[in-house]
Amino acid sequence: ERFSDVPVRQEIRGRIHHQLAWLLQISGRGDASLLHFKNALSIFKGAQRSKESEVLGCIAFHHREHGRIDEARSFYEQAINIHEEMGDRGGMGNVLGSFGHIHRDQGDTQAALACFQEALAIHKDVQNRNGEALNLGNIAIVYHENGQIEDAAEHYEAALTIHRDLGNLRNEGIILGNLAILHQVQGNISDGLTLAHEALAIH
Repeated sequence: ERFSDVPVRQEIRGRIHHQLAWLLQISGRGDASLLHFKNALSIFKGAQRSKESEVLGCIAFHHREHGRIDEARSFYEQAINIHEEMGDRGGMGNVLGSFGHIHRDQGDTQAALACFQEALAIHKDVQNRNGEALNLGNIAIVYHENGQIEDAAEHYEAALTIHRDLGNLRNEGIILGNLAILHQVQGNISDGLTLAHEALAIH
């Protein structure tokens, strides 16, 4: 959706900067991608709030990928504030999931778990099944790392069911691989190998 606050040409420039930023980031040119993200942000800031929050999240992800956690947290906080102002609960769920990854990166598994669980509740409420599956998987990983094997298996299986329903082959393969490791840890080598072969067939 386009808002009158952003002239058509400026909006097009903003979207081009945003797309260029992603392409440059994928190709490993981080500094150049950040410049284009910032250019896009300057165009959308205060005028097209949904795009502004999206770009803020991209900049936050960029900083997180480069180990700049404080900067990432700052941009995620700006993004979630916009989602709150707009009443965009789905967007809030996405950012909460991102905060969970920051906490996990820093070794704070309880804070990570709280963020993932809150994000899961929001995605269930707004019926975003993909977001629900992603956060079920994130919760499973935290449980797995904490040695809570039964809880991890339960959440992996729930995530797997949704990804299969949605036809998300890539994520299905990732979950199958994680389940394979989980079974091997439990000594279920045969089941682990079966799941690993299923994951390999997808990837």
